[in-house]
Amino acid sequence: REYHGRNTKDNNRDDPLRSGSATRRSRAARHRQERRGRRHGRRSRRMDGESGLDLDEVYPDIRSAHDDKYPPTDTERLLSNAKSLRTHDYQLIEELPYDVNNCPPTPPENYPISWPALDVLNNWNTDDTTDNHSHRVHQGICRFDAITEHDKALAYRNAEVPFVIRDDPAVLPTVERWNMPDYLPSILGEERTYRTDMASSNQLMFFRMNEHGHKP
Repeated sequence: REYHGRNTKDNNRDDPLRSGSATRRSRAARHRQERRGRRHGRRSRRMDGESGLDLDEVYPDIRSAHDDKYPPTDTERLLSNAKSLRTHDYQLIEELPYDVNNCPPTPPENYPISWPALDVLNNWNTDDTTDNHSHRVHQGICRFDAITEHDKALAYRNAEVPFVIRDDPAVLPTVERWNMPDYLPSILGEERTYRTDMASSNQLMFFRMNEHGHKP
């Protein structure tokens, strides 16, 4: 819902906040997928179990029906939805010389304020996945509204300092869709399974199978 100084989409190439690198990566990934499809003589199909439903073929209709019911241009509704998802009211761990929610037009002196890593980890245990964290947090990075504080974000970007931008109109429709209980199952399928990795802690280790198909 928030991104740090860049958008994962490049819908507006005239917007200097948005980098073309994401588009280049997306284009490269699409080309790799097309090459794999050509090597196999057909495109990869996502079939939903025994139903035989081609999920890629039905996606355009599902998306179109959703957009008709929930217009992606209704920014007021989308903003209201995004704000309703923010259920925590975190407070700063200490008073700062600037307000992270109302930062000046240009980066203030000594921006951003930072803390020792151990102080942050002692306040917010990364191994604790419950909701028992402190509601006082270490945050020294400014947070900007994508619509009303676009010029500030651009100034901080040009100064090459970090910031958080939220409520980007290009991202809000995705936030709404992915938080609707029935949307993802409709495009991922009711029976199709997907490979994933699971860890019992926050230490997710990556590995490759050896030649005998065993873990290292």
